[in-house]
Amino acid sequence: MLFKEQNIPLSPEIEAYYKKINQDLWKSFEEGNQLVHGALELITDLQDQYDLYIVTNGVSKTQYKRLRASGLYLLFKDIFVSEERALRSQRRNTLIMYLQELLILM
Repeated sequence: MLFKEQNIPLSPEIEAYYKKINQDLWKSFEEGNQLVHGALELITDLQDQYDLYIVTNGVSKTQYKRLRASGLYLLFKDIFVSEERALRSQRRNTLIMYLQELLILM
């Protein structure tokens, strides 16, 4: 569609090259982690005072890799990844379900 919009003929070679670049960019994105300045210090301080949890809609493998690489992983009491609980992001009550589960854990 992008190529059509830009009036670029999409040959098999161009499509293969585009897909390779796109896959490489996504791989780079998935492997990266960028913390906001001061985030690690803030979470470290908060975890001494509160039970901290993460609710994420990401891919499990990617999320855990990022959390470990960032140093955040051990600072949270539990991590809820929608993929692990066989839930989709479109599900309306996902957050409510996680919160109910947290209340049971507390």
